[in-house]
Amino acid sequence: MKIWYQSYTRVGFDPRWKYYEEGLEKHANKVARQGTVVEIHGVDKAYPDFSRYHYFMSMHLPQIIDNALRAEREGYGAFVVGGMLDPGYFELKEVLDIPVAFIAESSCQVACLLAPRFSVIGSRDPLVLQKTEDRIRLYGLEQRYIPAGCWEVGQLELQTEFTRNPQRVIEMVTEAARKPIEQGAGALIPGSGYLGIFLANQGITQVSGVPVVDSVRAVVGTAELLVDFQKGGISRCKQGASAAPTKEQVVAARKAYGAG
Repeated sequence: MKIWYQSYTRVGFDPRWKYYEEGLEKHANKVARQGTVVEIHGVDKAYPDFSRYHYFMSMHLPQIIDNALRAEREGYGAFVVGGMLDPGYFELKEVLDIPVAFIAESSCQVACLLAPRFSVIGSRDPLVLQKTEDRIRLYGLEQRYIPAGCWEVGQLELQTEFTRNPQRVIEMVTEAARKPIEQGAGALIPGSGYLGIFLANQGITQVSGVPVVDSVRAVVGTAELLVDFQKGGISRCKQGASAAPTKEQVVAARKAYGAG
């Protein structure tokens, strides 16, 4: 089986992201089952700060949907969205018949299997952090969520430290996790895909005895599980409050809006 793993950023265009991109492809295929191939795909266009503003994301999202429809046409078994803000959460579930898994939702569900309460660790960007917490509320898990543990270092500086001074990053993670753990967090979710890959590469599965969710393993495993269920005749609901358009309606709507 092939899984289309959709990064919501461009892939192969910025050498500063090389550590993450190479690590993601290697790790995703390492954690997949035997016989599953995970292919990493990026987007063609990305405006700076697209993840920080709803309007920018609304212009960014169509290319993710286009890729999802392409993956279905080309026979991929499942579609995975790797951005921690789970872009296209409702749209993709409406238009795809193949299983679709989202990294933040999958990570939260795994965290809930590991402990009664969980938290997130990552950079302190108020706009992105707010959107992450909005997702947690959307999934109905706010009562199990403990406020995130954060640091002030930005993502590009952090990525430089992955290779230049990995011990510093490990110390930042440990310090950021301290307060959520003291408040009762029994599982920790990396607040970004690149942090998750760094921790996996370093073999870090816990901080102060508290498990760290491997987000890539969580979302790839969720995709594989959903494929199993679909093979058994159980697919996501598309009726009632979860109603979805027909394929004919999707084609007609895309034509009407010039989406092809």
